[in-house]
Amino acid sequence: MLALLGLITSCDAQKKSGDGFVVNGTWNGGKDGDTVFCVAITQRGIMPTDTAFVKGGKFSMNLSEKDVDLRTVVAVRNGAPASAVEIIVSPKGSVNVELTNSTDEMGKVSGHKDSEIWVAARQAAQQREMKIAQEAQSLIQTANDSNLDVITRFTAQKKIDSLTTQIYDVYADAILNNMPSPTCGLMLRYFGDNIAPERINQIVEQMGKKMPDDPVYKAITAQREAENATAEGKPFREIAMVDLSGNMKRLSDVVKANKLTLIDFWASWCAPCRAEMPNVKKLYAAYHDKGLEIYGVSLDENMVNWQNAVSQMQLPWIQVSDLKGWQSEGAGTYNIRAIPATVLIDQNGTIIGKNLRGEDLAKKVAEILK
Repeated sequence: MLALLGLITSCDAQKKSGDGFVVNGTWNGGKDGDTVFCVAITQRGIMPTDTAFVKGGKFSMNLSEKDVDLRTVVAVRNGAPASAVEIIVSPKGSVNVELTNSTDEMGKVSGHKDSEIWVAARQAAQQREMKIAQEAQSLIQTANDSNLDVITRFTAQKKIDSLTTQIYDVYADAILNNMPSPTCGLMLRYFGDNIAPERINQIVEQMGKKMPDDPVYKAITAQREAENATAEGKPFREIAMVDLSGNMKRLSDVVKANKLTLIDFWASWCAPCRAEMPNVKKLYAAYHDKGLEIYGVSLDENMVNWQNAVSQMQLPWIQVSDLKGWQSEGAGTYNIRAIPATVLIDQNGTIIGKNLRGEDLAKKVAEILK
């Protein structure tokens, strides 16, 4: 909420008109002139999308939305967040929100099924989290007690992890019980990484039957197809992008010309990527003359930042990018969802390693090029 405040209080968003998505709000604790913001959380950060002012305990917004998505309605008083509630928005429709007088208590929604599903699941998850937190206190003490043996501490941590999984079972249940609803796809997008794999498989199977056109379902199935297609033992998939000189560089040409090719996915803004670069440079210096080539794929969006990073770190291998950030075609081809990431390809074009770093990567390269 504090991070949110720094952005939304400086926003000068203009009220929109038309027949978009209407938010009808009440805030009994609000005073005339208090500000209410609607904000979106994106890859670029927290973005205000609309603003309203409280009058007589009420406020209204008319949002212009292109897709179904998650938004947060935040009330601000005296420069500080005072209340908030999450809603699901769409190009057309409306929702009634009732803000509380505390940031510790989520507001209420009504008159919009998709938002009601979301808020009910969020509240249920919070309640379960509070219950589990009490149960986990003694386990946390055990896991952090350096006087205990490793097995005892490890066992306690495993129990904590199991309890944490139960929190996200709430979202899995909500998804399975409310199909078809676009809220199900959004829950999968926001919480899927923490839901148990077997439940994810169950969800994806049901979504394929009940809501196959959902964009989140399509994205997940595409990711799974890309992951399967680029697993170890599979043939590499082509990437063709331009280098820093504007020349097209095809991965296939690099693979043919070298005994071993390493695709290195990184970005100038990625601190772990830059921290790993000394290891990669050491590896390149030791094995380039023996047949190793590196095909660096940058997930940058800014050309200058990309150029400066390559120059500052003095990276001597091939560097390419389409400057599309996380929408990079190369990242999509290999289902890259976190960086740094690596793919190792032998001269026959077979993928022989994925996501190897540091000492593990060095051992693998040495084993092949010894």
